[in-house]
Formats: sequence, C-alpha cells, structure tokens
Amino acid sequence: MIYDSLFFSEGVKNKLAIYKTLSSLEPDIYRVQEIIHHDKFSYHQTIRILKEISEDLLKLDFPQGDFISPGGKIKISKQLPNIIFYRSSLLSHSIAFQYILSIVNNGQEDSLSFCKRFGISKSNLVRKIQPLSEFVKAFEMKFTYNPINITGDEYNVRLFLTRVVWIGLRGLSNPFTKIPTRVPIVAENFAILNSNYQKENQQEIIWGATIHSLRYDQGYIFETTDKFKEFSDNIVNIKMLDDSLAKYFKTKEDWEKEKTGMLFYSILKHTRGERRQTFNKVFDIQIISNNHPIKKLSNNLFTFLEKSQLLPNEIETRNEILDEITYEAFLIYCIPKMILFPDNFVYRLPKESKNIEIVEDLLNIFYERHKSLLSLHFNGSQRNLFLTRYLKLYLTSIWPAYQRNIPFTVGISMENSNHHRSCLMQELQTLRHVVIENFSVKRQEKYDLVIYSSSNFPEKYPDIKGHFWSLSSGEDDLVELLTKILRLSSIKKKNYICKT
Repeated sequence: MIYDSLFFSEGVKNKLAIYKTLSSLEPDIYRVQEIIHHDKFSYHQTIRILKEISEDLLKLDFPQGDFISPGGKIKISKQLPNIIFYRSSLLSHSIAFQYILSIVNNGQEDSLSFCKRFGISKSNLVRKIQPLSEFVKAFEMKFTYNPINITGDEYNVRLFLTRVVWIGLRGLSNPFTKIPTRVPIVAENFAILNSNYQKENQQEIIWGATIHSLRYDQGYIFETTDKFKEFSDNIVNIKMLDDSLAKYFKTKEDWEKEKTGMLFYSILKHTRGERRQTFNKVFDIQIISNNHPIKKLSNNLFTFLEKSQLLPNEIETRNEILDEITYEAFLIYCIPKMILFPDNFVYRLPKESKNIEIVEDLLNIFYERHKSLLSLHFNGSQRNLFLTRYLKLYLTSIWPAYQRNIPFTVGISMENSNHHRSCLMQELQTLRHVVIENFSVKRQEKYDLVIYSSSNFPEKYPDIKGHFWSLSSGEDDLVELLTKILRLSSIKKKNYICKT
C-alpha cells in the first residue's frame, strides 16, 4: 500500500503484513508455519515479529495480545482488533505522521521544538519524512521546517492533509488538539449536504471540513479558480449552505471561497448519481445548452473513442459514459493542473496491460490533435493530468461497459459486517459489467467470483473461485480486488470469443 510506504519503516510494514493474516484468523490454535505460508517470512523472522505484535497489543490493553503459546504455537482465543485499529496505533510512533498532525493542528511549530518533543535530531527528522517529501513533490508541494508546514496550491495541501489523516485513523481517534468553537459548527453544517453518504464517509467529510477551517484559522485562504466561479450559481450544494455561517469568517468573500473549497473535496468522493445531482444544472444549462468548450472537448473525445471502437452499443450506456467524460472535462477545465486526487494514495494504472498501452497511445493522439482547444480554454491542461483521468475512466467505466454483453457475476457472502459490505458494494458498482448478487448455494455455478468474509468458506465450497474480504481489508486490498475482477473479466471474454 502506497500509504504505508510513506509513514512506516520496513520493520513496521512487516508487522502489518503478518498482522493482516493474524486479524483474519478465527479463534483456534495455529502453527507458525501457517503464518509463514501466508506472508513468506522465515520461521525466526515470523517468531520475532509475532512477539513484537504481541507486545504492542498488550501495551494497548488487549488481553488477547498474549497469543504465543509454549512450543511456538499461536493461540487465538478471541478475534484480534482489525488492522485499521492496529495501523492507527502504530502511527502514534510514526515521526512522519506526527509531523503531519503538527501541520494540521499548529502550522507554526519550529523543528527544534518538534525534535525535542520526540527525542530526535533534525537530520533524523529529515530522513524520516523523506518518502513523504518525494511523494508531495509530484504535486508541487514542499515541506518547511521553520515553521513546520507545507507549501503549495492550497487545494492540494488541504486534500493531502485530509486524506493522510483519514486513511491513518478512520475516525478511531481524534487527531485535532485545539478546535475553535466555530469549526465543528461549520463542518457539521457542511456534512448535512452529504447526508446520503455512509456514516464513515460522512465522518470523513466532517474531518475534511475541519481541516479546511483550521487552515483558514492559520491564515491560508482557498482561492477559487475563475473558471469554477462561472458555474457556482448553478451548483445546488453551494446554494444549500446556510449563509448565516458567514459570520464565522472574517469577510463574506472568505466564506464564499471556503465553502467552495470544502465542496471541491467532497465532490471527488461522489458516486455517479451524486455527481449528477450536484451538477445537473451546470451540465444541462451552462455546458450542454450553451455549447461550452467543455461540451466541445467531451463530444470530440466521445466521437474519437467511438471511431476507435472503444464504446459499447447500448444508447443508454453511451449517454452515461458521455456524462462521465463531461464530468472529467469539467474537472480539468476548473483545475487545469495535476492535482492530488483521493486515489493517488492507493491507485496505480496497470501499465503492463496491452489494452491500457493501446488506449494511452490513442489518448496521446487525441491530446495532440486538440492542443489548441486545451491551450485556449483549459489553460494548457497538463498531458499527465489528461491521460491519468481518462485512463482511469476507461478502466473503471468505459471498458467494463464495452464488456457488458458478457456480464461478470459476483456473489457476496459477507454476513458478519454490514458496514464493510456497504463500502465494498459502493466500489463494485463503479464497474458497469459486474452483476452483484447475495451468495446462494443453488446458484454457485453461476458465479465468476465470490467475495466472502468467513475463513472456512474455501473448505465448504472448494470448487468456487473466491476472494477473501475481512474487517482488516483496506484500500490496497480494494485495488487488488478490482484488478482481479478486470483480469478475470478479460479471460472470460477471450474464452467466450473462442467458443463463438
């Protein structure tokens, strides 16, 4: 997982790798070799890491942390806390993560004071945050030491801070030390606009709005791009915000900028339906009816993909895809540079795929042909941004829609976790060709893949192709699952073509 590489040493990442296996085990007695089989460590490495994990859990007052029995066996008497909890506890010892919390809560602490708090030298601090420093460079951000802070486009800064804090803690502990009275009022009022989100996502929106407000208190203003301002009158969510909240800001102009900044963060987490609900007036009135440059770019790209035989035949699906192409063009128009999207922490394009290489070549051709349009109306949008957004759109929406005539059926057997089930379902629904059903023994031969949460599922149904999803599964597991579905879909299509 990209996130773990930014905040943890190799030793801590090894602990997380083994803990992921441990936390998925049902109460029972296991041989160390079973753990080795999962995580591919030597026997002695595994024993050492297991002892470290046991000590960590006991320090956290979890009696089930004493799981190493005489003779080297692992006795799980009660299922261990999920990996999200364990990761959040390890972050309390991560210098890089504490550096981020200093920025969020203070923004004025000097490196001498910070190093004294954690008993490290300045050179050690620089070394500890080096992976993080390299990561933010790609988005034109940079860390400072006196005071400890981060510079760069304020939109990128806020999105980066919010995602870093949220992925690490997931609402399990409060990262904020001193919160002015007005901050929770503004944050919770903003979250009302996202009432159709799952509870976890609502909490993330509140944390995002809180970080926006704290940055404002530190003297940083979110500057709305002129290109976004031209749409603000028709964005429903902005109009719904209570303008009485303006009294919590220095000026009404500041309030207008800040509420737009909070909206920018939330829309990147919208589902298709939520995007359409938020931007229906923008698309129908300003973009489509007025022959806006966004419409021109979107229609040209749609036609180009159609001529390249990359679009499905169904009219309804094609219209939905045009909507999504338009939405991406809208983002590129409003923010014409490489910004930090939420998926940058976990998502990598599978460059080894021949199909992706072909589509990337085609998008490069399109980009070259429309350089004048992009330069005139999209502020010379970066090629990297254009390719990244539309390659991902191809992977998650256009390609699966093209495969729709060969549906991929997924059975869900996750009776032990309604929360994780709902989050997983939301992600699976982004793949158009996937048909999702509750697992039924009678239909077991119909499933191309079954996602299950019980570790004894493979024993009960040895002939079913399955994928284990536990309470400890996170973003990296999600990427692995989606990649697996795309790979199996390709195999199914090839087999179908050979048969016909």
